[in-house]
Amino acid sequence: MDDQTDRRQFITALGAGSLALTAGCTDQFSDATPGGDDNGEDSDDTAPVDDNEEQDATPPAIDHGEVVDDFEDLDEWAALEGDITPDEDEALTGSQVPRIENAGNVAGMFRAYPDGLDMEGHHLSLAVRVENPRPVGITVRILAPGEADQLESTRTIVGTYEGWLRMDVGYTNQVGEPFLDDVQEIQILIESQDEEEIRFWVDDLRMTPAADQGYVMLTFDDGVESQYENALPLLEERGMSATASVVPDSLNREDRMTIDHLREMRDAGWDISSHPEGEAFMELNDPESIRQVIESDYEYLDERGFPDGARSMFVPYHNTNEEVVEITREYHDLSSYFGGTPNAVPFTDPMHLSRVDMHDLEGFTSMIDIAEEHNQLAIGLAHGIVPENEIEDDPLADMTTEELEELLDYIEESDVQVVTPSDLLDSQEDL
Repeated sequence: MDDQTDRRQFITALGAGSLALTAGCTDQFSDATPGGDDNGEDSDDTAPVDDNEEQDATPPAIDHGEVVDDFEDLDEWAALEGDITPDEDEALTGSQVPRIENAGNVAGMFRAYPDGLDMEGHHLSLAVRVENPRPVGITVRILAPGEADQLESTRTIVGTYEGWLRMDVGYTNQVGEPFLDDVQEIQILIESQDEEEIRFWVDDLRMTPAADQGYVMLTFDDGVESQYENALPLLEERGMSATASVVPDSLNREDRMTIDHLREMRDAGWDISSHPEGEAFMELNDPESIRQVIESDYEYLDERGFPDGARSMFVPYHNTNEEVVEITREYHDLSSYFGGTPNAVPFTDPMHLSRVDMHDLEGFTSMIDIAEEHNQLAIGLAHGIVPENEIEDDPLADMTTEELEELLDYIEESDVQVVTPSDLLDSQEDL
């Protein structure tokens, strides 16, 4: 982007406000009716363990990149607030993990790197499990070198997710001009607004190489006809592609797209992906029904000429848990739900990609700025797209054509590449 320094002296925090960015059928936090659908013992402070040897790793652990800390030795970590306890029962990759807990508003820990930790050209990620509270944001803060120059990531853990997941440290706030080749401290914490008891675990803190540019992915849910009528032409004018995540059972209904619409969008470079629906996804108490719907929707798309798009699933209602994720892995290479952060590229675990509402232009363009500067991926979500004078009367729409035009103009002026899920899945080894 032209004149990046003047435009971005301080990137607006998305932070706690990102908990409420979702809307419509994907609103985890509203009452709206869904619309359808060690560090190793002999390592020092400056050198993470090179972990390129082949080994087995069960997600959300990964077996690539460099180990920053495996938490086998907790002496290097100190409490910010609350208590840190080694927990063997919850161990994910080794013999123990730290359990961080407090009865107050904050629970967290930090590690100092007196000689500096070099993260330049890398992304940070870790495995996390939150018992309480949920939904909640878990924050990773990188002081590089101090509080005046830092990066922060606050990832939302949705209320239904009880188990381990992989969190990319996708930045939601930047202060000053961080020097990632001189990280002096890493903090991991949860802040509770309601003074609830806090308990969570972390493991497998790693650095993975970053891509050489930033990316933006635009996604449109529910197969709403106005996406074809209004969003497709605006993107075609700019040579951009997007993703339509559809509910097969809703096709050909009033105000929904037809299979011919989807084929035209596919031919314009769009991914046509899965967005399953049904009561089972709201309650998450019937895994067999969930499997049947995921399998059926995948096969529908794959057999009707959308094999690229069928590789991806966009989670309905942002309701998911470990069992649903493992079922999803059997049919799809990528899934995404609300997380409130950008994502690492190349992917760490593409079953947990975070997306946010893109009709919050200020919030989403701030995320694009961060993706541009730090070579991450911002994923935006919308539903129906209609003119401003029609949106109040259209229950399927949550973004105006004027807002979409403004967003696309902003992206054109930014040094980011617009991609689809299949674009990134196909190019992981080259990024």
